[in-house]
Amino acid sequence: MREATSAHDRDDQDGDSVTSGRHAVLWRWVGERIVTVVVGLGTVAVLAGLGWWLFAYGLADTGRSGEERAGDDVSAPAAGEADSAEQPDASLPGSPEPLEVGEYVFEPVVTPDTGDDCVAVSYGQVQWWFSEYPCERVVRGLYETRVDGQRVLTSVVTVTMPDGERARQLQGITDTPGAGNISDLVLDGTVDEPTVPGLAGTHYASQVDDTVVTIVEADSVETALDPGVLAELAEEALRLATALR
Repeated sequence: MREATSAHDRDDQDGDSVTSGRHAVLWRWVGERIVTVVVGLGTVAVLAGLGWWLFAYGLADTGRSGEERAGDDVSAPAAGEADSAEQPDASLPGSPEPLEVGEYVFEPVVTPDTGDDCVAVSYGQVQWWFSEYPCERVVRGLYETRVDGQRVLTSVVTVTMPDGERARQLQGITDTPGAGNISDLVLDGTVDEPTVPGLAGTHYASQVDDTVVTIVEADSVETALDPGVLAELAEEALRLATALR
């Protein structure tokens, strides 16, 4: 009886061991699954947060203009550079700044007229010549100067020809009295000056610089001035050609 009882007890003990082993395996499996789920949820949360940040940043950046985004990596100009950029250049056509040449100050009356049809803005033999030999560019400026307190209007015209030979031919024609010329901005009505119908036939000067011909005509507006003074002024005004090119 004792041996039987002992065998039975051993069987119970073996059963308890098997059961305990199964429970351990089960709990280990459950623990692994819990860890997997927690890790998975954490990864999803991280990805969701990253996605939301990218989305929000993208919306904010999209609302900015291209110039604003491009300017992120551009350093602001120095104070001196900004000041110089805002200053008008008196050498540019249409500059509102007076131009000082020698002892005279030439103030632009209107923005210079620029084109490439010299036939349309000329008259006389000069117009016929342009119909045969077109120019490449014509710029017509008009300036006001004070001489001894009197107003003087000065027309400065630059004509660019295809080559130097044509430029010299043009100067030869415009220098000829009665052969016509390029219309100044008073003569063609661009500027209304009742006391001066036009500057054609007044104090005249011309020059050729490579392919560019400069033509100047000047006259007083109210009171007659010394012709010698006006002739000198016309010669000085040739230097304004650099402001019209």
